[in-house]
Amino acid sequence: MAQELLQRAIEHPNVSKEIVFDYIHTDGKVALLEQLIEQSDWLRVEKLSIDSFEQEDHLLISCVSYNGGEVFSQIAECMFNLSATECENVDIAAKWCTNHI
Repeated sequence: MAQELLQRAIEHPNVSKEIVFDYIHTDGKVALLEQLIEQSDWLRVEKLSIDSFEQEDHLLISCVSYNGGEVFSQIAECMFNLSATECENVDIAAKWCTNHI
């Protein structure tokens, strides 16, 4: 599941991976995600820890489509309820330049 991949990403924050989310074969459908089927986007997840009276951990999620449009964070969060496959490491700078030059 995507939750397991998310946990591994938190444990290894400097590694960028290609993740393929599987909406078609996931039980339960979310209409907001249907607009992203067959689309490639950039998703970034950062863990924010706040130490005050007690420790609070939050995940900050941002997502941008290849065409530069924003994918709202509520929609991006829904992706983590889907089945997902972890693929290869990705050189973000090289891949971004290849697709935008």
